[in-house]
Amino acid sequence: MHEEMRSDKETHSDCGGGITADVKYHCRRQVSLQTSSITADVRYHCRCQVSLQTSSITADVRYHCRRQVSPQTSGITADVKYHCRRQVSPQTSSITADVKYHCRRQVSLQTSSISADVRYDCRRQVSLQTSSITADVKYHCRRQVSLQTSGLTADVKYHCRRQVSLQTSGITADVKYHCRRQVSLQTSSITADVSITADVSITAATSSITADVKYHCAQDSVSLQTSSITADVKYHCRRQVSLQTSSITADVKYHCRRQVSLQTSSITADVKYHCRRQVSLQTSGITADVKYHCRRQVSLQTSSITADVKYHSRRQLSLQTSGAQLEPHKDSEEIL
Repeated sequence: MHEEMRSDKETHSDCGGGITADVKYHCRRQVSLQTSSITADVRYHCRCQVSLQTSSITADVRYHCRRQVSPQTSGITADVKYHCRRQVSPQTSSITADVKYHCRRQVSLQTSSISADVRYDCRRQVSLQTSSITADVKYHCRRQVSLQTSGLTADVKYHCRRQVSLQTSGITADVKYHCRRQVSLQTSSITADVSITADVSITAATSSITADVKYHCAQDSVSLQTSSITADVKYHCRRQVSLQTSSITADVKYHCRRQVSLQTSSITADVKYHCRRQVSLQTSGITADVKYHCRRQVSLQTSSITADVKYHSRRQLSLQTSGAQLEPHKDSEEIL
């Protein structure tokens, strides 16, 4: 650890008091020692802008902040004692954070209304007052859980993903057959990962399969009669695949996440460039994790990149002007 610290101290670029480096202060962006304005993982482990003069810190600081932190006010955006991710107001007890309950969104300790990974490891809205829980609880819920009605939308005993009703024989779960949707034990109608590894409804008569079958379907309907396939097929599709129109919403050859139109070369996907949003290969505007690991818009024509690039930039990077806030340290952690 000490050797790494010494190594960090030696790795820096001192240009007029401006340091962009993983140095003694573990900088990730631009450090201006002259103005005491630091954008870095510094003494306070900052991620963005740090003004030691005003005590206004956007950083992973004492409170391990991710966004804006103002210790002067009671509004803290940080991973603090409660491991906050966004805004924390100790005055109102309104916390948007990974708090004591490991919250992900809005937490109101006064109303016990928690959107969080809380005691029940919630992912969305949690209301402890109504016994309505959206959480990864005892039953590992993902959506709405009503303990009063036993209506669970959860990864429960059967590892459900959608609606689970324990009162009926209809179970949506990863059960013996690894079901993802509705399972009716009475009718032997199974929406599941069964012998043919289905996700949803299997009707052998119509050959309409929504499943992880030969094509490893993830969602929606698969009709083998048409050329419309919702599956992880040759192209690893996640939603609708129309081989006739070459319109694919899938993890395809290019590992797409959303809509892929091979005809227009307009891809919203994890493609060759590992895109996260819209990718237009026709223009030089690419939104992707490319060679430079871009997260937003990449304009190769203007060399203006908003991305986690070679230097792991988060905001605007203009290679022409060399006006970049970055961390050149290769083994620096990548923030997703």
